Amino acid sequence: MSTDLVHQPKESLWAIQESIQTWMDTLAGLDPSDPDYQTVTAELDRVLQDALRKVSGIVAYREHCRSMAARADAMQQHFLAARLEWERSEENLETYVKRCMEAWGKKELEGDGLKIKLKSNPPSVVITDENLIPWDYRETVQPPPVEKIVKAKIAKALKAGIDVPGADLNISSTRVDWGDVKPKKKGSFPDAEILPEIE
Repeated sequence: MSTDLVHQPKESLWAIQESIQTWMDTLAGLDPSDPDYQTVTAELDRVLQDALRKVSGIVAYREHCRSMAARADAMQQHFLAARLEWERSEENLETYVKRCMEAWGKKELEGDGLKIKLKSNPPSVVITDENLIPWDYRETVQPPPVEKIVKAKIAKALKAGIDVPGADLNISSTRVDWGDVKPKKKGSFPDAEILPEIE
């Protein structure tokens, strides 16, 4: 931290400015031959120097704040990038496991008190052509006024056997269910170095 921040006058900037005005008013009422003239001049010089140091310290502190804010922003960006990288690694791992289980025809894999299961996703609505969706399955969202397709209504209709132009029901997708991630043995999770390589 700058020495301007360490060796700061104890008085506030407001008090220093008031002192300057007081000493200047006092000096204006004295004749140079007055015995107090030199004393008042010295005091005025002192408070002016205090003002210079105070202002310099204020500017230095502002720059310190800006520097720390920039540093915090850089750290935030770093941790955000790291989080996104780990999230991508998790997604890649899930894709890898799902592909292996589907290729092997396995619905379940067991580890040390752990189970990985392949489960079917709930039926989901797939919009094949947004322009064909009837107005009965849209709603206006405010503000601003925006037409929104209501997939819940479409799903209900499709499940009831009602055809909805521009939409279909996807019932073939699967997901990996990781179960209760609590190994029997403490510390039995493998190190990252021996996890399967994602192709």
